[in-house]
Amino acid sequence: MTPSTLILVRHALSTGQAPEAELAPEGAGQATVLSERLLALGVDGLFSSPYRRAQATLDPYAARMGLNVTILHELHERILSPEPREDWLDHVRRSFADSDYKLAGGESLRETYSRALGALQVIAGTGHTLPAAASHGNLIASVLNGLDSDFGFEQWRGLRNPDIFELTIRGGRPAGYRRVDERAIWGLHFTRSETAAGLTAHSRFAPWPHSPQRNLKRHPQAGQLARQPALLLQGQHYFGGRHGRFDPWRRLSSRPHGHF
Repeated sequence: MTPSTLILVRHALSTGQAPEAELAPEGAGQATVLSERLLALGVDGLFSSPYRRAQATLDPYAARMGLNVTILHELHERILSPEPREDWLDHVRRSFADSDYKLAGGESLRETYSRALGALQVIAGTGHTLPAAASHGNLIASVLNGLDSDFGFEQWRGLRNPDIFELTIRGGRPAGYRRVDERAIWGLHFTRSETAAGLTAHSRFAPWPHSPQRNLKRHPQAGQLARQPALLLQGQHYFGGRHGRFDPWRRLSSRPHGHF
């Protein structure tokens, strides 16, 4: 069976963790910059968690390309606990050590992965050349952990808002992944072991399969990015960088309970 590819996106910065929380002003800017990256990749189908912050992350690209965002309930964030907990982070850490561990009324990491897998299978079967799905940190981490057990608690904490991963789907299941950033779009990517370890200093150059030049047939506008690379650098502040530099492993100092 020929493998397929999809883009998994963690949502941009939001105003809160409730399902109805909107993007923060900075997050709205991130979503606009993200639309340039999705255009460069040649994304032709959009799917999202039912949470507003995930949908809003894709809205600029959907409006630009005239695409609808299909909502898949299975892409919602992992429910760690139905009630607020001060010690929530300890329980997240424990769940990466034991994928079947869960609090009463919550989901284990394994259950979250199984739910995510169902959504990915649906997306892979839609016939899009390169679909993108917006979801949440712990759900995405469950998928990456299912592919590589070295992707654990610390790697989850290192996820960005937003963050982009390219998944290879084979036989209806994820078979590999690569992390995407602006360097990757222009030909630089991390090996899977480097990505899982959270390392970026020892990256290597290799052809990127979804360069703007190779996506001209998919979206003619993508060719504009090949001639105007500055478009992809407008997110220098939105993606954690300062003065045009990129900080790929910026960590959030704290995260709230429940959904994350």
